Amino acid sequence: MAQKAIGPTFPDELRAAKVPLDGIAWGADGAISYREDVPQAVKDQVAAIYAAHNPASPSTAQIDAERDRRLAAGFADTAAAGTGKTFQCDPLSIDKWNAIGSAAGLSIVMNTLPVPSFTLIAADNSTIVLTPVQAYALLQGRVMPWVSWVSATVLHARDLKDLILAGTPPADITQGWP
Repeated sequence: MAQKAIGPTFPDELRAAKVPLDGIAWGADGAISYREDVPQAVKDQVAAIYAAHNPASPSTAQIDAERDRRLAAGFADTAAAGTGKTFQCDPLSIDKWNAIGSAAGLSIVMNTLPVPSFTLIAADNSTIVLTPVQAYALLQGRVMPWVSWVSATVLHARDLKDLILAGTPPADITQGWP
């Protein structure tokens, strides 16, 4: 068999085939070595996976980086009645959205006086001050689809990683995102 480079997905491909990695070593140049007690059946399985291996396939780490880049870019509130702003989607920002929505809803139900205001900070660092009704409406009308977008982004990354783990890595990890 001709020797070829080994890419970042090779260990994932071995794990997907349930190949025990103990006693197997490989280099980026394609050299594979075995400890003397590795059974021939395992060596044959590794050889078959190596033969089908595409060193240019994306890794799960590359998919995580693409997912994180998309989430960091934020969600654009472009609805007809939207703010026209982009909001960050990191875990801290998501927690803040949840807190604002909960506090706004409670404020409305409890008829809190004085009426509180809620200040949102957009990705461009501008602020938007909202009443409880405005904040709750924003959460229900536009943030809930935003939460769906975040979820769909995370799940698409998971689907791409599942393809890698199944030994059928995607050709282009920049396609198919929400």
